[in-house]
Amino acid sequence: MGLDIGFYRNKKEIFYLRNHNEFLSLFDEEIGGRVRDEYDDFYITLDTINVAAYRLAWLFIYCKVAASKALNEIPDSLYELDAREEDLAHLICYYPAIVELLRSEVMKHGPLICGWSA
Repeated sequence: MGLDIGFYRNKKEIFYLRNHNEFLSLFDEEIGGRVRDEYDDFYITLDTINVAAYRLAWLFIYCKVAASKALNEIPDSLYELDAREEDLAHLICYYPAIVELLRSEVMKHGPLICGWSA
């Protein structure tokens, strides 16, 4: 069993990750609000993205990883990683590209929904 994280618009998946608990923890569900009280799904807004980017910058500092190590694009190799077995210092290098993909989607088309299940 793992953690599945999906970002959606109109029931269409925009981006998906598996077992990236630290990535999910960058997001504050209270900012955009929950989609429905009885579910854990929440909205991803520009404010949500900004807070996630801020937390990610601090995570780079905490892990002692230079910001220059951040990837600008999401490589296919991300999907081959088992985030439960990888060092966080390695994983966070992928996260800025994901945050920027989500930012671009929100700026172009409005809020996304983040749905997750464990």
